[in-house]
Amino acid sequence: MVSSKFILLTSLLQVFTLSIFCQEVALWPNFNKQDFQEQFGCNILCGKARQTKDQRTIWGGYQRSGLDTLLSGLFTDSRDGHAYKWVRIGSQTWMAENLAFLPSVSPSSIGSDTEMHYYVYGYEGASVLEAVESENYDVYGVLYNWPAALNSRISGSPFQFERRGACPEGWHLPSDDDWKVLEIHLGMTCLDACSTGWRFYRHVGGKLKEPDKTHWVRSNRRVTNISGFTALPAGFRNINGGYYNLGYYAYFWSSFEKGSRNAWHRVLYYRNLGVYRDLGFIPSFGFSVRCLKD
Repeated sequence: MVSSKFILLTSLLQVFTLSIFCQEVALWPNFNKQDFQEQFGCNILCGKARQTKDQRTIWGGYQRSGLDTLLSGLFTDSRDGHAYKWVRIGSQTWMAENLAFLPSVSPSSIGSDTEMHYYVYGYEGASVLEAVESENYDVYGVLYNWPAALNSRISGSPFQFERRGACPEGWHLPSDDDWKVLEIHLGMTCLDACSTGWRFYRHVGGKLKEPDKTHWVRSNRRVTNISGFTALPAGFRNINGGYYNLGYYAYFWSSFEKGSRNAWHRVLYYRNLGVYRDLGFIPSFGFSVRCLKD
């Protein structure tokens, strides 16, 4: 039997070794402290993901339960009475539809990096009552600029915002790490989850997308929606006005920024099975929001 003293000494040695390692790394040529902290944080996240995997997960892949069913249900937003489907994916509970909360609406010609704006694809008016009657609102929900997704006017750096964002009470705008947990659960490696650009390992994008051509312009047999996430190609509102890529792309905000003008986001594309992660879009773009249960 291992003594408690031995365990304590081992833990202290690990902490001491890590401390020395971090000090030495800081002296490396071209050392980037922020990038190192990000990667170190990602390693911790991946360790937690391994520890919390459940009976539906095979590390490095994804396995359905024996009954081949998903835990899902309905939730009603008390703010406007809108009902949403939700689905349990690993340790997380996600909305299985795009957020449709619409306190006001702007035409695509009006936008801002700092003030909140809400859009409905194809709608160019300013009437909420008209916008919610459109087919695109019913199917794809609302496009939010980043301040609207955060439910906060952006001013100063760093600025403060509620974790909940535009989501209903008991839910929140997912962080970049929340998205990584989802991706890792569906089979993406830690290295891919923490990298930028298109990540194709284990076809995680195909496990997230609606599997037929009802809304996507094209699908294939490897698009399974095995997660129940049911991503829809809602397109986006461009920073210079106009709506683009309905049926071709799905864009989703996260709550985490890097720098003063860029936020992490995810993109899915009809022609491939990957998931895109990057910072290439500024806050005035209009993207979809998926809420995650607290």
